[in-house]
Amino acid sequence: MHANPIATRDLLIEGRWNHQLQPFNDTGVLARGGPGVRFHADNGGIYHLDVLGPFHAGDRIQVTGILSRGTTRDQQVDGTIHRCMLVAVEQAIAITGCVTVVSELPVLAGDDGMRYLLNWTGVVRSEIRVRAIGTRTSLAPSIFPNADGCLLATSVVMLEA
Repeated sequence: MHANPIATRDLLIEGRWNHQLQPFNDTGVLARGGPGVRFHADNGGIYHLDVLGPFHAGDRIQVTGILSRGTTRDQQVDGTIHRCMLVAVEQAIAITGCVTVVSELPVLAGDDGMRYLLNWTGVVRSEIRVRAIGTRTSLAPSIFPNADGCLLATSVVMLEA
């Protein structure tokens, strides 16, 4: 989701610097919390975003926008980021959990509480424990809308029960 570029004029009110507004640029993870999804930035802050675009809880993204502090009643967040530009940040992750078959597709129920469609063509028996390494995407086919995303696995190792 793209927004207009941030200009210095956006941080000024009647020609004076607005100290409640400041440029924001950081990476982090979207997480469920409160009334919706929050952005947990690598800088340690927790923020509301004015747009989410195609992203979901669990996605790692870069957020650029204008941070407005003190504009929310939610005491657990540090502010709201407006005019967001969101970009996916890919990273390799390792997920351990149980693989089952749903609608003929392998689904990994991770120990992290998330459910991933898995691009794995290995033999799937009921309730196989695996450790999968790959890149998480937020895209989930409509055939299984309850997935939190897909894991594009580069390695899947079956674990002892």
